[in-house]
Amino acid sequence: MASSPRDARRGGKPGGGHAAFGTKDISAWGSFVFNFNNATGPALVCLPLCVQQAGWVFPLFLLWFIAACSGVVAMMLCEAMQRIPGNHKLTQRYEYCTMVKHYMGNRWYMFTTVMYNLSLLATNVAAIVITAQVMDNCIFHVCRGTYGLDYGTFPPTFVHAVEKGSGGTAGTVHWSSGGDNVVSLGFLVISALIVPIGAMNLDESMWLQWLSFGSLVLFTSAFIVQFVQDAAANIQDINELAPPVTDLMGQIPVLGVVLFANAYMVTIPSWVNEKAPNVSVTKATWLPAGAAALLSSIFAITGAWAYKLLEFPDGVHGKDRGHPKDGAGDVLNYVLGPGSSWWMFMCGYLWSLTVLVPGIPILAIVVRYNLQSGGASRSFAFILSSVLPVLVTAFLYERGILQGLCQWVAVFLQGLINFVLPPILYRKAIITYGTGHPGERLMRPPPHPHDAVDGEEDAAKDLESEGLLLLHPAGHPPFSNNIDGMGAATATGGDSRHPGHRTGDVDGEAMVGSAPQSLPADGQWDSISAPLLAHTDGLEGDEHRQVEIQAVPSWIGVSKLAFADGLAWMLGGLCTLAVILTLCGAISDADTADKGGFQ
Repeated sequence: MASSPRDARRGGKPGGGHAAFGTKDISAWGSFVFNFNNATGPALVCLPLCVQQAGWVFPLFLLWFIAACSGVVAMMLCEAMQRIPGNHKLTQRYEYCTMVKHYMGNRWYMFTTVMYNLSLLATNVAAIVITAQVMDNCIFHVCRGTYGLDYGTFPPTFVHAVEKGSGGTAGTVHWSSGGDNVVSLGFLVISALIVPIGAMNLDESMWLQWLSFGSLVLFTSAFIVQFVQDAAANIQDINELAPPVTDLMGQIPVLGVVLFANAYMVTIPSWVNEKAPNVSVTKATWLPAGAAALLSSIFAITGAWAYKLLEFPDGVHGKDRGHPKDGAGDVLNYVLGPGSSWWMFMCGYLWSLTVLVPGIPILAIVVRYNLQSGGASRSFAFILSSVLPVLVTAFLYERGILQGLCQWVAVFLQGLINFVLPPILYRKAIITYGTGHPGERLMRPPPHPHDAVDGEEDAAKDLESEGLLLLHPAGHPPFSNNIDGMGAATATGGDSRHPGHRTGDVDGEAMVGSAPQSLPADGQWDSISAPLLAHTDGLEGDEHRQVEIQAVPSWIGVSKLAFADGLAWMLGGLCTLAVILTLCGAISDADTADKGGFQ
C-alpha cells in the first residue's frame, strides 16, 4: 500500500505496520557520533598517500577548508528545512528529495530523485564489494580457509579458497575453481548483517553507529601509534617522505580524495528529522566536522611519515619521487605487512568492517526514507534500497568492472548532490521566505502550488497549537490592513475555517476574504515578523524550543544570497575540476599500464 506524501512527511504508519519513520530521539551525543562517522569514513586510508605525493601543506589546508565548506553546506540544508512553512520546530518530515520538490518543483524533484538514488546505491554496491572481500580475507586469515559457491558451472559447485587477497585486508580471494562466478561465505555474512539493519529506522540503528564510532576511535588510534613507532625507526627520512610542498603534478590527486571524503550532506536531512528537539543543530554539525578534520589530519601526516608509499627510484633524498606503489592508496596494506602482529591484523580487519559496514545500511535507510517521503510504500522502498544492491553485487562482485563502474557513477554524481544542490536550495529558501527569522515562514505563501495545502495546514496547525490564532500585535487587529504601517493583511490570510487564512493568490496578491491584498516585498517581512513572533515567547518549554538556524551569520558581513551564490559556484567548480583530474589520472594510469604490458 502506497503512503501519501503527507502521511510520509508526518511519519505515519501506512497500512498500520511498522512506523514509516523513526522518532525524534537521537540525543546530542548520538548526533555527534552519527555526523562524525559520516564525516570521517573509509577515505581516511587514502590521505597518507596524498600527503606524500603533494607535501603536507596543500592536503591539510584543503582538508580543513573543505571540512568548513561541508559544515556550511550542511547548515544551509538545515536552515532551508526550518524555513518551510509549518516546520520552524522541525516537526514536519522533509527529506532531501522532498525539499527539492518543495523549493524547485516536480521536474527537479524527479531529476534529483534519480541522481540521488543512483549515487547512494552505487556507493553502497562498491562498499558491499569491498566489505565482502575484507570478510573473505578475514575468515581465511583466522580459519586458514574460506568457502564459496561457483555458479559458473552447472550444477553449481562448492569451492574453497586457495590464496587470500594480496596485501592488507582487501583484495579478491583466489578460488580453487579459478573462476570469477563465486558467491562467497564472506559475502553472505555481510549480506546477513546489512539487509536486516536496512529495514530499521535511523533511530533504531544508532547502536551500530555507536559501535562504529568506538571502533573508529580505538583502531585508528592504534594505527597512529603504529605509524609513530615506524616513523621513529626512520626518523631521518621524515622530512623527505612528507615535505611541505612537492611539484605541481603531485597536487592533482588531492582535490578529488579530500572533496569526496567530505560528501556526507545526503544524510543530514534524515538526521535532522530524527534528532531530539533539544539538540543544537549548530553544535551537532560543527563539532563532529572539526573533530573529523583533526583526526584525519593526524592520521594523514603520521601515515605519510611511516612508510614509503611512492617508488622513490633515486631514494627518498632524490628529486624524482616516482609513482605510487601497488596498494599505496590504502595505507593499511603497509600497516598489515608480512611482519605485522596478529593484533595489528585484527585491528585492520575490524577497522575495515566496523567503519565500512555500518555506513552501508545507513545509506540504505536514507534512500528508503526519500522514496517513502515521495509516496512509495515501505516494502517497495526497502527492496530497492537494501535488497536490490545485494542481489546485483552477488553475481558480479568478483569482477572488478562492477566496483569500478559504481565508483565512477559516485564520482560524477556526489559533487552535484552533496555540494551544489544544497546551496541552491538555501538560495531558493531565502528568496521565497525572506532573509529574517525563519519563523516568518508561517506568514509566507509556499513557492509551488502543490505545497499550498500541506504547507498552509501545517502552518495553521503550528499557530493553533501555540494559541496564536487569537493573538495579534497590539494596536493591529487581525483583519486590519495596517501592520506596522504597511498595506497588508495578516499574512496567514483567511477562510471560513480559520479567520485570516489565505485562500489563494492572484498575481502575487493574497486573498483575504474577497478582497485581494498586496503581499509585502521581501525587505518588509522582517518588520512584520518581529511583533508577531514576539507573542511566541514563553508559549513552549525550553526543552521543546527550536533555536533559529543560521547557516550564514550576520557577522560575516555578506548577504545570504551572495554567500550562497558564491559557495555554489565555487564548490561546483571544484567538483567539476575533481572529476576532470580524476579522469586524467585514470587515463594516465591506463597509458602507463599499456606501456608496461607492451614492454
